[in-house]
Amino acid sequence: MTTMITTSAVTVILISADKDANPIERVVSTVARVDMMLADRLHDGDGVRPYSVARRARALDVYAFDDDLASALLRGDTDAKLVTRCRADDLLARGDGGDMLRLSFETPCHFRTSGMDYQIPDPFHVFGSLMDRWRGLAWPDMASPDRKRIGVWLEGLESRTMRCGGQVHRGFVGSVRYDLRGLRDEERHSVWTLARFGEYRGVGKHTTSGMGRVRIMSAR
Repeated sequence: MTTMITTSAVTVILISADKDANPIERVVSTVARVDMMLADRLHDGDGVRPYSVARRARALDVYAFDDDLASALLRGDTDAKLVTRCRADDLLARGDGGDMLRLSFETPCHFRTSGMDYQIPDPFHVFGSLMDRWRGLAWPDMASPDRKRIGVWLEGLESRTMRCGGQVHRGFVGSVRYDLRGLRDEERHSVWTLARFGEYRGVGKHTTSGMGRVRIMSAR
């Protein structure tokens, strides 16, 4: 039996993909060339998959949170390229960037609440989901921020759609400013760490199809 090994690191790998390719099918088929059991585990089940993707014109950036998966992608696609690798300790060591955090939601993002779509970038959903996924990887422990003490400034959101497999999903894009002045130092450090983690992991649902890509923006 093949067991996926979760390490405290993310490996970013570029693989080729047609413009209209289904990202999940592309990842699974690449892995299946070298490890059928691992491909089955990626395909089956309802759990959080150990990767996310960002779409390019004719390629995918795959953010693999599992070394077996990263190795299989590099072996399964002769044109695959190792882009970078980042450890959890590196994200933690970078500290915080101040009292104001600005995030750009660059591809449509949404959450699921009680089986319903939720399309508001409030701190409970953004940082709560990122903390859940951080902990789900068994990465180093850190303080859980009091999300009730995070202010929110919307800087221009709009609704857009994105095709994921055979369905079209709607989500929000745009920029949001989070006011962290109400947090303790260790809580603010956690929020910044989660935001950097989010640049790799994505935020919300369908991150394996390219939704929920975020980027930290410069303060202003």
